[in-house]
Amino acid sequence: MGFFDDFSKKASEALKATADKTSEMGKELQLKGKINELTAKQGRKFKEIGEAVFNAVVEGKDPITDDVKVLIDEVTAFKEDIKRLEGDILKVKGIKHCVNCGEELSLDVSFCPKCGTEQPKEEVAKEAEVVEEEPKEENNDESEPKE
Repeated sequence: MGFFDDFSKKASEALKATADKTSEMGKELQLKGKINELTAKQGRKFKEIGEAVFNAVVEGKDPITDDVKVLIDEVTAFKEDIKRLEGDILKVKGIKHCVNCGEELSLDVSFCPKCGTEQPKEEVAKEAEVVEEEPKEENNDESEPKE
C-alpha cells in the first residue's frame, strides 16, 4: 500500500506544479497581449503625429500644435504602461534585471553575482497584478482597425 500512497503523493505534487506553471504562463500571455495592444495603439498615434506634422509643414504652420502635444502625451503614456507591464511579466516569472549590468536575477537576490552591485529591495511576489483597465485614450475611434 505504501507504493500507491507515495505514487499518489508524487502525482499530486506534479499536478500542482504543472497547474502553477500553466497559471504563470497564462498570466504572462495575458500581459504580453496587453503589451501588443498598447504597441498597436502607440503605432497609430505615431502615424497621427506624423500626418499632423506633415500637414502643418505643408501649410507653413508650426508643426507642434496643441493637438500634436496631446498625441505625444498619449504615446508617452503608452510607453510607460508598456514598461510597467514588462516589469509585471518579470515578476510573474520571478526574475528581475540587475540595475547596473542588466543580468537576469531572482527577485530575492541582494547583490548581482556578475557585477556585485547591490540590488534594490523588492517584494518577492510570484503573483503580478494583471490590470484589466485600458489606459485613457483621447479620440477612441471604434472604426480603427484591430491589429
